[in-house]
This record gives sequence, structure tokens and C-alpha cells, in this order.
Amino acid sequence: MERWKDISRRSALYLSGGFVTVIILHVFMGIFSPVALAAKFGGGGKSSFMSGLISLVLYCFYSYCTQVILQKLDQPHPWLAWIPVANFYAIFKAGDKPGWWCILLIIPLINIIGGILLVTAWIEVVKKLGKSPWLLLLWMIPLVNFFVLPYLAFA
Repeated sequence: MERWKDISRRSALYLSGGFVTVIILHVFMGIFSPVALAAKFGGGGKSSFMSGLISLVLYCFYSYCTQVILQKLDQPHPWLAWIPVANFYAIFKAGDKPGWWCILLIIPLINIIGGILLVTAWIEVVKKLGKSPWLLLLWMIPLVNFFVLPYLAFA
């Protein structure tokens, strides 16, 4: 019986790890993502509250940036940028990719393929905005990755 509890616990961690991977891919694809900041400042009491607040503020800002990008591309529902899985759907549609690919991002292990497909969608979005797709490489540089999405939205 104890073995099944352990397997159940591992499965829950595995599934939640897949969700965290999706969040990291969505937000910056870098080391200094809101999730990483929250983990760094996490703990109990005030630091836990602050990490939650930092994550919430950054998520709202980057959701707004994504909404502005979707508006620039004349997408029919730019408000989808605010809904956690629906924002992937909106990016896939903006990048002229099938919208059902967003389902791949929430399946453990398959989300690696989904992440690669999300990058291809972002490449198309960046091309439509008239920017160089090489700009997306900046998402992998710590601290610089904070400025890529606002640059795409407001430049």
C-alpha cells in the first residue's frame, strides 16, 4: 500500500513538473523567469507573499505585452493572452499553426515537442511583426530575456 502512495506522489510531482515547464516556456524561456524568482524568494510568511506578488505582477505585465502583440497582428481574440493555456492557442493561431498544438504543452514529456512547436509559432509571429527571428535567441540570455516581449509589443 505504501508503494502505491509513493507512486501516486511521484505522478503528481511529474504532472506538476510538466505544468511548470509550460509556464517557463511561456514566460521567458530563461533562467530568470517569474517561476524561478518565486522559487528563489519562496519560503514562508512575507517572502512567500512577495514571491507570489512578484509572479503575479510579471504575469500580468507579460500577458498585457502578449495581448498588445496579438492586437498588432489583428487576431480575433487578443484577450486570450490572459488565460493560461488559451494564450498558447492564441500564439499558435497568430503564428499560422494549428491551435490544437497547445494541448501538447500540457502533456508530460510531449510538452518538449510542444515547446519546440511553440518556438516555431513565435518565429512566425516575430516575422509578421517585421523583426528578425534571431531576436528570439535573446530569450535564452538571463536578464536580457525580460526585455524581449516588451520590445516586440511596444517597438
